[in-house]
Amino acid sequence: MYRTTLLLVAILGCTQAFPSGAHNNASNIMDSLSSHCTSGHFRPNHGQNLPQHTEPPYTITVSSPAGTMYKAGQPVTVTIGGVGAQKFKGFFLFGDCTAMAFAGEIVCEQGHNVTFCGKSGATHSNAVDKSQVVCKWTPPDYQVGRVQFVATVVQKFDTYWTSVKSSTTLDADPTMMTYEQKSAQLRNLMLSQMSNMGQGQAFNMFNSLQPQGQPQGNPFAPFFNQG
Repeated sequence: MYRTTLLLVAILGCTQAFPSGAHNNASNIMDSLSSHCTSGHFRPNHGQNLPQHTEPPYTITVSSPAGTMYKAGQPVTVTIGGVGAQKFKGFFLFGDCTAMAFAGEIVCEQGHNVTFCGKSGATHSNAVDKSQVVCKWTPPDYQVGRVQFVATVVQKFDTYWTSVKSSTTLDADPTMMTYEQKSAQLRNLMLSQMSNMGQGQAFNMFNSLQPQGQPQGNPFAPFFNQG
C-alpha cells in the first residue's frame, strides 16, 4: 500500500500490459502530446483497443464522515465496485475538482501512486480479478471546490471503460480556508524565506521549485503538497 498526493491520470495495464499498474511517465513530457492525454479520457495504452461505449458495469461510491461535505484531515472513503458479479483487473482513480488543482492524499488497497500527463492518481498493484477496491482520500487543509472522483476501469486487455464517475460530489466545509487564501499564505511564506536569503540562494530556491526537464509550472506547487 502506497500513498499519493492527489490530483489525477494514467496509462493502465492488466495481465498482458502493465500487471503492476498504470505506466508512470512523469519524466516523459512528450507523452503529454499523445492522444492518451489529449483525448480527455485517459486511455490505457492497449494497442488498437478503444474504450467501451456501453454503460460501465462499475460504480464509484463516496462516503464522507461530514455527509455531503469534506473537512480537512477527515478521510473520505471511495470505493470502485463491480455491478453484480462483474470483476476488473486494473484501475486508475483520480480526483476532479472545480478549483485550479486537486489536492489531498489517496490511499488504495492493492494500489500505489502514479503520475501521467502531469497528473497524479492511484492505480492497481496487481492484475488479479477484483470485485471492489476501497480507497481513502484525506483532504488538504484548504478548499479545492466541489470534488468528484473519476476512474478508468479495465476488465481485460481489450475491454475497458473510461470516465467512470462517482454519482456523489462533495462540497468543501465552509470553515476551511479557501484555495486563494492558501495560495496567499504559501506565497507569503515563500517570500519570507527568500527575503532571508542572499540573491543567489533565492534564485536557486525558486529554480528548484520548477519541474526538472519539463515546461515551467506553478512554483508554489511543492508548498501545496506540504499542506
